[in-house]
Amino acid sequence: MDMPMLHIEISDDGVPRTLTNRVKVKMIVQKYLFAHEEPDAIAAHYGISLADVHAALAYYYDNKQAMDADFEAKEALLHTVGVSSDILKSRILKRMTDQKG
Repeated sequence: MDMPMLHIEISDDGVPRTLTNRVKVKMIVQKYLFAHEEPDAIAAHYGISLADVHAALAYYYDNKQAMDADFEAKEALLHTVGVSSDILKSRILKRMTDQKG
């Protein structure tokens, strides 16, 4: 019988990350939930395994209430300073497009 593989660790600063490339779970979750990216595309983007992506999503669903509250708090903060997440998303997409070109 194969031993289960660990994919997620909580870093010293309390942030859940993948063991491979230390990608923050919230970054993976945001790409999946908000940018509607497929798990295989997320894995390719970060240079991690598909299992890492699914482990990050499982971590999110196991901790959904706390992570959703964190997402909402950050959205409220952006709103307070007068920046919408749509503006930030468009800036990030432009930056990514500029880097590819």
